Amino acid sequence: MSEQPGIPALARKKFKLSLLVAIPALVVTTGGLIVFFTLSNTRRTMEDFGWALFREATNQSVNETRNVIREAIPDIETLANLYRKGLLEADRSRQAGFYAELLRSHNDYSWVSFGDEYGTFIGANRPEPDGKLLRTNISWLAGGRTLSYEYDLDERGFQKFYKFDGNAGYDPRTRPFYELAKKSRHRVWTPPYIFFEQGVPGITCAKPVYGAGGRLKGVFSIDFDLNSLSEIVAKAKVSERGVVFIFTEEGEILGHPTMKVVTKTGQRGEGQILKVADVSDANIKAFFAELDATKGKDGKVHFKDRTQYNFDLDINGENFLATYSRFQIDEGLHWIIGIIAPEQDFRGIIEVKENYKRAYAISVAAILLSLMLAVVFTRLISTPLRSISLDMEKVGRLEIDSNKVNQSLFAEISAMEQHLQNMKGGLRSFASYVPKDLVRDLLKSGKEARLEGSTEVLTVLFTDIAGFTTFAEQLEPDELVQKLGKYFEIMTRAIMKHRGTIDKFIGDGIMAFWGAPAADSQHAVEACLAALSCIKALRELAASPEHGHWAKQLRTRFGIATGPVLVGNIGTTERMNYTVMGDTVNLSSRLEGINKLYNTSIIASELTYDLVKDQIIGRALDVVVVKGKKHGVRIYELLRRRDEATAEDLELERLSELGISSFMAKDMAAAKQAFAKILELHEQDFSAKLILQRIADYEALPDKSAWSPVNALTVK
Repeated sequence: MSEQPGIPALARKKFKLSLLVAIPALVVTTGGLIVFFTLSNTRRTMEDFGWALFREATNQSVNETRNVIREAIPDIETLANLYRKGLLEADRSRQAGFYAELLRSHNDYSWVSFGDEYGTFIGANRPEPDGKLLRTNISWLAGGRTLSYEYDLDERGFQKFYKFDGNAGYDPRTRPFYELAKKSRHRVWTPPYIFFEQGVPGITCAKPVYGAGGRLKGVFSIDFDLNSLSEIVAKAKVSERGVVFIFTEEGEILGHPTMKVVTKTGQRGEGQILKVADVSDANIKAFFAELDATKGKDGKVHFKDRTQYNFDLDINGENFLATYSRFQIDEGLHWIIGIIAPEQDFRGIIEVKENYKRAYAISVAAILLSLMLAVVFTRLISTPLRSISLDMEKVGRLEIDSNKVNQSLFAEISAMEQHLQNMKGGLRSFASYVPKDLVRDLLKSGKEARLEGSTEVLTVLFTDIAGFTTFAEQLEPDELVQKLGKYFEIMTRAIMKHRGTIDKFIGDGIMAFWGAPAADSQHAVEACLAALSCIKALRELAASPEHGHWAKQLRTRFGIATGPVLVGNIGTTERMNYTVMGDTVNLSSRLEGINKLYNTSIIASELTYDLVKDQIIGRALDVVVVKGKKHGVRIYELLRRRDEATAEDLELERLSELGISSFMAKDMAAAKQAFAKILELHEQDFSAKLILQRIADYEALPDKSAWSPVNALTVK
């Protein structure tokens, strides 16, 4: 290392020797002060700390409860509007499937259903505790009996017959939610009750719909299994023996971390919800005994008049802190959060916190005193050390721009600064070859890269330029490299803006993935948004005066797939690559290639589209078996962000889904009608023409028994 100009090497002092003189004095002074003052008495503020924890637990429980229950409001209003406009499927089976998809997108729903004035019932539910299985139920009255058909649905929406009951004994018109909605004539919430089949506590949001002349047509309902409330309050633990619980103004316990809220189990509505009078816990009994003392002349506790109340309790000679807070979920639906905990639980917490606060304050004071004794010394070393510390922090974030080397009197500090700058130069070169997120992780961990991998669910993207060979033949090599570099710059900027990891450049193509090395729960959404951003950026490039003459010739195709992959450092100990491998990678590559068959730009797999359809609008293209695979996968063309969708986009989405679903079910009449309507919207729609030709080929077959609607592709 060359000498830095300005300060001779002999004039620089040894940093280690200087610290040996200064630090002992600083430590002795600081340590003595800390030992002396931390032995002093601490103030005990248990109640204030307890109430603060109570407020935090109350706010947490209220917010989580509202978030869970209020999900039903926009959904049930939408169902009612669709019914009034005649947009719901008339076919009972398809209507039940629609309700099942609504269940699939809302994990907290246990039932979505519709019952009409004739006793017909169409719904979908989660029959098993883990909530993964969906089951549809269609029943109607015939000859004084309820005929009921039930079907199980897999993740792709395909039905499998489950059972038939010739006398199910169920009439929606007699259930509490139906009677209450019919009486109120607007959206209502039932009091908590036991679900008919599952025998678990629940609550129902119900919405009546009316036909011409104001005649009731039926009632939509969305059910919640209230066992989730016990999970919510169990997370809001205030202390070791503290308890958070939810109850109603009528004295029913809806959520408790340990007690069962159903005292009598049974199906067909025979169970009972736990009442305050039935509680055996002495602390909870004392809590409600205090509330009984606040009853009015009518013998009721008026929670509406006092929505929040803090109080102390003496239970068997031990002091407890207690509180309740009344909160509203929707009009006409109010519940109450109760909390009780021994005051003693907070004593140790507060003492530790108070000691730490005082120790910290005393340490600061001691250090300030010590600094007064060594101010000249610290000034000489604090500035360069702080500069190095900040620079190292930036290196940890991979902010490795070159900057001026700072000078110091101390040889060790000057050497550290010079070595830091050398390291930053090496890292700048290294970061050009590997994902920056990976480099950041390596720097943060301090570990050496090694061969290792794990299986993760990620989203993979492949791109390719259509007709690149023809484009390349028109240019000289140097000119092609420059234009391709500009193209890759535009593409990688859009991918990295959406948190993507560039795996490699493959000729004129790019392979990228999302969800690693940094975990990203929105990996599918970000990958699709990146593809849309790439197309937008390329259009802007084509419209620019400087690059438009050649960029207009470029049309990029994208393939996107989501699924399990092997991700990690692959290669040898001397040379490795951070990459992904597996069927999902192959599928993404195949989807990019089949764009040419459907005259499309972005094709995504079904799993990807399921994860992004709330934010991105697309249209179903086909169900295909790509080369190298045995099973079919539904594919979608991505159109644009959903918040930018036009009415025409929404109609194309609906007709495409209807057409492909009908085609797969071999309902060719419905499929032809749907795709004919698509051609009315887009006269040159290639996908619609392709499916209509396959329908014609099918209808021309003399023997249709061996024909499959799944398109087996041979192209890569």
